[in-house]
Amino acid sequence: TPARAAALPAAEAAAALLPQAADQDQPKGSATAMSTAGTTAMSPHLQAHLSSMDYHLKELLAKAIEAEARTEETRKNVQLARAELELAEANLLRAEAQSVQAQIEKELDQGRDDG
Repeated sequence: TPARAAALPAAEAAAALLPQAADQDQPKGSATAMSTAGTTAMSPHLQAHLSSMDYHLKELLAKAIEAEARTEETRKNVQLARAELELAEANLLRAEAQSVQAQIEKELDQGRDDG
């Protein structure tokens, strides 16, 4: 959906930056950085930052899902309104046809009475 699609690039970009941010947090050539072979130990500051980012991304995703649900509800309401409008138009046409039919019958009755 459009709302979810709008939120996903931000989440993907943030996820792509996480390994870079973790690598930058490590001192160059540290034993921890070298011994973990790509799995870096994160400082408490970075962990808190990543946790905050995770929370905000989940919040964005929840908002996107809510927006998607509202969009779907609105779409259904529009469909219902269109159906109700079509029904009203059909009823109007039927009433007009009945009026024309009554007028024709009245004129035919008058013609018989006159003839």
